[in-house]
This record gives sequence, structure tokens and C-alpha cells, in this order.
Amino acid sequence: MQFNAIILQVSKDFIHAFNQRDFDNLSHFLTLHFYIQSDNIQKIYPNKVDNKIVGIEEAIEYWKELVVLNPTFKFDESFQVISNKGKNIQYSGLLTNGKPYQAKFIINEYAKFECLILEYPESI
Repeated sequence: MQFNAIILQVSKDFIHAFNQRDFDNLSHFLTLHFYIQSDNIQKIYPNKVDNKIVGIEEAIEYWKELVVLNPTFKFDESFQVISNKGKNIQYSGLLTNGKPYQAKFIINEYAKFECLILEYPESI
């Protein structure tokens, strides 16, 4: 399988697992030193002024709390635009409420996410 096809499949599988709230499966997509940056982090953890979470367990706990706060928060699985420069991936998509988001991530040689940086031009 070519690298671009792997990126597309891993991205789709990750989004599907998130939308299904399959947090056990989500953890298998992440490296041990995974980190996430998102404008939404401070909504859940007001003291995280850098909007960054480090670690698999911490990221999973954040996502669980995010969907409790906003149960309809899901990604549109039918719309995405992906481009890459090596392991650095740019991803554009829509939430199911139609609002856009941008994601930047790095996938390692084992097809696992090293980091995920999410930006929402409009409030979710």
C-alpha cells in the first residue's frame, strides 16, 4: 500500500473510531509520546493556557470529556481534503454540523499519530 493510501485509510479509521466513541480503538492510533493541541482544550481544562495535552491516556480522557460537554461533536466522514509533505499531513474537513476544521498531524513509520493540531475557524 502506498504512503498516501495509508494516510487516507488511517485518517478515515481514526475519524470513524472517534465518531463511534470507540476510545479503546483510538488509543491504538497514537504513539507513546502523542500530543494534541486544540482550541477546545481550554474549554475543558481552563488552566491549560497552551491548549496542549501530552500522552495517550490524557488525550483519551480529554476526548471523553469533550464529547460529554458536546455530545453531537463528530467529524463528517464523507468530506476531507488531505495533502502531505512526507510525514507532515495537512487535513481539511467538516464537522457534522457543517463547520470547518483544519488538522495538522505527523504519522510515524508504523502509521501511528505522533501529534495532532486542530484549528476551528468557527466556534464548535
